[in-house]
Amino acid sequence: MSIYCSFGGFDDHPCVDYSRPAGEDRAEAYLSDGRTFMLLDQPCAWDSGCSDCNGREAPFVYQRSHVMPRLDDERGGDVHLAFIADHIPTPRERLAGIDYVEDREDGSLRHPWLRIGVNGETVVLHREQVGRLVTSLQDWLVSDFLSDDEYRP
Repeated sequence: MSIYCSFGGFDDHPCVDYSRPAGEDRAEAYLSDGRTFMLLDQPCAWDSGCSDCNGREAPFVYQRSHVMPRLDDERGGDVHLAFIADHIPTPRERLAGIDYVEDREDGSLRHPWLRIGVNGETVVLHREQVGRLVTSLQDWLVSDFLSDDEYRP
């Protein structure tokens, strides 16, 4: 049993459109209440027409270091985040015979580890490493980027 709780990320799950009926040229799937929906022929993307993406659109496929990405590039792969559940005892608590720990009432996490997975490769970062990563990402995110129109065909 995993000690980790997934809480975010992006993946290339099949794009689903509940608003369009399944057709002969599209895969059809069934919900437990009997409704049908159409599996689209691409991973979720912000412009795919998917009614189930909920911000989980697939990342762009890396095409080598000399290729400039474009907004119409192929989608695929995954990025997953997970933390260690609060009820999991630390190694020291296990040695003391504690098998379960009550969750904190304020909802804060007790374990300073974050699991990050990208395309099947996984690493675990300590809180201090996550802090440095967040700072780097925030510095990058506030840059004065070119318009997305520059990356369209």
